[in-house]
Amino acid sequence: MNQQKFKVFSVGLTGGIGCGKTAVANRFAEHGVAVIDTDHIAHALTATGGAAMPLIAEYFGQSFIAPDGSLERTKMRATIFRDEQAKLRLEAILHPLIRLECEAAAHAANGQYLMFVVPLLIESSSWQDRVDRILVVDCSPATQIKRVMQRNGLTREQVQAIIARQATRATRLAHADDVISNDADTPLTFLYNELLPTNEYQALSLTLLYEYPFNERIRTLLRFEDLFDRFTFFLSCEDAKEHHIALMTLFEIADVAGRADLKSDLSKELERQRQTLISYRDNPRIDQTTLETVLVEITQTLAQLNQMHGKAGQHLADNEWLSSIRSRSSIPGGTCRFDLPSYYAWQQGPLEYRRHDIAQWAIPLLPLRDAMAIVLKFARESSQVTKVIATQGRYQQMLSGRTCQLMQIRVPTELGVIPEASANKYMLWVRFTTQDGDMRPQPVDTDVPFQLAFIKVEWKPENRYRPFCSERCKKIDLGTWAAEKYVIGGTQEAPATADSNDDLD
Repeated sequence: MNQQKFKVFSVGLTGGIGCGKTAVANRFAEHGVAVIDTDHIAHALTATGGAAMPLIAEYFGQSFIAPDGSLERTKMRATIFRDEQAKLRLEAILHPLIRLECEAAAHAANGQYLMFVVPLLIESSSWQDRVDRILVVDCSPATQIKRVMQRNGLTREQVQAIIARQATRATRLAHADDVISNDADTPLTFLYNELLPTNEYQALSLTLLYEYPFNERIRTLLRFEDLFDRFTFFLSCEDAKEHHIALMTLFEIADVAGRADLKSDLSKELERQRQTLISYRDNPRIDQTTLETVLVEITQTLAQLNQMHGKAGQHLADNEWLSSIRSRSSIPGGTCRFDLPSYYAWQQGPLEYRRHDIAQWAIPLLPLRDAMAIVLKFARESSQVTKVIATQGRYQQMLSGRTCQLMQIRVPTELGVIPEASANKYMLWVRFTTQDGDMRPQPVDTDVPFQLAFIKVEWKPENRYRPFCSERCKKIDLGTWAAEKYVIGGTQEAPATADSNDDLD
């Protein structure tokens, strides 16, 4: 799942080990909230026949596989606790699959809103950006230690070591929008009363967000985001016809991902953001734990992008069976059972096999999805929201030549109005309409309160150059550098080889 926000209002519930996240989540579920627990998903992925098990066996070896085909959890827990590289390798396997399963569960959920139980939410900036509010379950360290010792049979020292590897209590509370105290002496009735009423969270979701891109780059990113949202929705469904739509959407995603400049643009923007964040190290006004978490995420995403070789989505084109499906799908009704009997047979197979296959075909494209989500996240967070009123359904504002790549308009759902926007470098116009019985737009002649935000993504010319290099290196175009065809301005040097790239830094 995206690091994009979920379409339904969502709350991320987190807390340190032993804080009682499950107990609190169960109370919310009793209030009609759709609760999705990432620990449960991870357990299913590593159970017998779990989608993660083939990759775990490939990277870690059969010694990490229990006789029943599930993960040898005790051995893996001990390994990743002492070996950071093993931990990162396991996360690289599990996290993309957990995201897909979370997205599928979110689309299939029925509830007043979504609540994701994520133990390491504070340690993951991607999760922080994908939920609307963060709810922290808090208790004293003494209570944590006592609970985990009783529940898991661990020693005090073992529990303390686990706590030390998690975000600190102060860091969690600093990130919290809401806090529930669940200490040792907290009675169940008090826990019920301390829960934020469902309607308070629900009220926050009763607005519609409209986004209007002002250039082709942002249009591409928003289309990519929308396609992945559609893909995960239909992947979460159970019917073979819905999985057909998921597969057709995956082909569309591959078309967008195959654009020559998409990967390059995302890499440049992520590197620019990384260098900007590095400059905040040792700044006493910046939470260094959060900063390092974000930097690790960006660095890992950049590394995954760099590991993508060739044209994005080429693995789909190289699969003859998928290519035949894609070719026939361009013909109206061309994927009937008599046209593609092998495809029909696959569609009639077990649900978990179909879902697993489609998810595996999507995994090579996830680095682009994750990079896109980070770029859009930074852009959306940079916006400044203004409350304005469209007098008699119309609003205009002078832009004074300032550059804007994306505009957001948020309107109360209950008004039933639809914004239509147009702009040039000098002026913005917004008019609101409603729809009649034939869905034709009708102008609104009453005042409409709404929220307006302008977003600027830094696609600056200097982004074409490698950051953090010398002045000499800033003369090198990143595209020609990547193609090993660069020539430093003002010199007669021959194009460098791959072996000489290290000399540039």
